[in-house]
Amino acid sequence: MTKMKRRLAAPDIRKLRADKTIDLHGKTSMDAFNTVIALIKSSSSDGCGAIKFITGVGDPKRGTGVIRREFPLWLEHPSIAHLIKSFTYSSGVYLLKIRK
Repeated sequence: MTKMKRRLAAPDIRKLRADKTIDLHGKTSMDAFNTVIALIKSSSSDGCGAIKFITGVGDPKRGTGVIRREFPLWLEHPSIAHLIKSFTYSSGVYLLKIRK
């Protein structure tokens, strides 16, 4: 099993370049999960180097932010974990580096 690196407190990753960007706002947790899995698989086969996933930060008092909280767990899914080199989170955005 390959290990992926998780980096915290990155510089403003919203300004960093990525080959693909997808906004997960407004999706249910299950729809977002399926989108993430499919996009990582297709990006890996396309030779994509980096993907930004916009989750937002959520508000625990209102019960929002589920996707942001679950996202790192999704990256451990057996169908994609080996495709991810590293990931970083900052200000409602995850940046994933894809293995080539």
